[in-house]
Amino acid sequence: MPIIKLRETDFEQQCIVCGGTRAVLLRDLQAGVTIAAGVADPDVIALPPCLKCGACEFLIRSPAGPTTTAAVAGTRDDRAQSHRLLVDQLHARLTREGRTSVVVANASGDGRATAPASEVLGTT
Repeated sequence: MPIIKLRETDFEQQCIVCGGTRAVLLRDLQAGVTIAAGVADPDVIALPPCLKCGACEFLIRSPAGPTTTAAVAGTRDDRAQSHRLLVDQLHARLTREGRTSVVVANASGDGRATAPASEVLGTT
C-alpha cells in the first residue's frame, strides 16, 4: 500500500499483497467512500484494484490536528511518516480539486462529515 511518489497526474504505489508497483491515476480517485446507505467516511480514499493480483486497498488520511510523533530518518517510522504525509497531501489535493464524494462535498469547513461513520455505526 505504500505511496512511493506523488506526481502531477498520478502516484506510484506498491501493492501490499503482491508487492507489485503501479501508477494510479488521480482522475480515478475521489476523497470519501460510502460504507452503507447513508454512512460514509470522508477520510478514506479507495484505490482501484491491483492489476496484478486484484487486491483492493484503501488510504486513510491522518486525523485532524497536530502530529504527535517525530520519526528518526531512515527508520520504519520515518517511511511510515513519509507515507502518511503523502496520503494527507493526496487527500487535500482531491478535496481542493472538488474530487470528493457527496458526503465530503457537503461536510463542515474542515472537510469532515458532520456524522463520521464510527459515530453512526456506534463504534466510538
